[in-house]
Amino acid sequence: MNVDDHVKNRRALEALRNGVPNRDAVTVLGCNQPEIEEIFLRQLQNTRHAISDGSKNEGMLVAGDFGTGKSHLLEYLMHLALEQNFVCSKIVISKETPLFDPVKLYRASAEAAIVPKKRGSAMTEIATALKFNSQPYADFYQWIHQRASLNSRFAATLFLFERMSNDPELSNRIIRFWSGDKIDSGEIRRYLRACREPVTYKIDNIPAKELALQRFKFASRLIVAAGYSGWVLLIDEVELIGKYSLMQRAKSYAELARWLGRLDDSNYTGLTVVATISEDFQSKILEEL
Repeated sequence: MNVDDHVKNRRALEALRNGVPNRDAVTVLGCNQPEIEEIFLRQLQNTRHAISDGSKNEGMLVAGDFGTGKSHLLEYLMHLALEQNFVCSKIVISKETPLFDPVKLYRASAEAAIVPKKRGSAMTEIATALKFNSQPYADFYQWIHQRASLNSRFAATLFLFERMSNDPELSNRIIRFWSGDKIDSGEIRRYLRACREPVTYKIDNIPAKELALQRFKFASRLIVAAGYSGWVLLIDEVELIGKYSLMQRAKSYAELARWLGRLDDSNYTGLTVVATISEDFQSKILEEL
């Protein structure tokens, strides 16, 4: 055994001792859920093909009792997805990241994102991987300008990112917007005027929730344009929505249906989701209401 293997094994043992699985522990232990693994690999394959065939995003909900290894399973699935060149975000539902709030969910997903074989900020790595003369980028540029039906902030900032790629301050500002930061219409217009494009893009107002949902659509396509297979969103501890108010629970169920591909507008092409929930959620939360 070489030094690197010894270090990896030690990290795996420490992670298991603390009850927090890491990638080393996942690699050593593997996964004893072949059916879930098979379904997930099929999801990844379908996600790759979704860009060309226009199919909806897919999702899977995994139920298990406390301590049965749901978090370990998500780590293992993330390991599989990264090996297949998917960007992955693993988030835990909490008071800070409620399922019913797309704004906070997107922010958490962007911050937690891991890019295969990269260590820097995910959105920065994705944006800098764009090749403006490539066919994937050309397809993305055409989609965002002609077919996406997204707020014009996205088309305008993509135009600016390409046109002003030699301006690191502006590039960083746009990447922060793509990561979830606010950017007002006046700021975008100033940049467009500097590029002699004062009238091409009409920057309309948009509610924060709708903008966040559109960010997911934009980011998943951006990831593919940068040369990656797609975006995998792994959502842990969904059962915590049982602590919400009745209205918040109703909104959370609707959002869960969206990410699992069960709604008519679940057209987040390039995105696939796996969520975990406790086995007794139905009896404890739904049937005892």
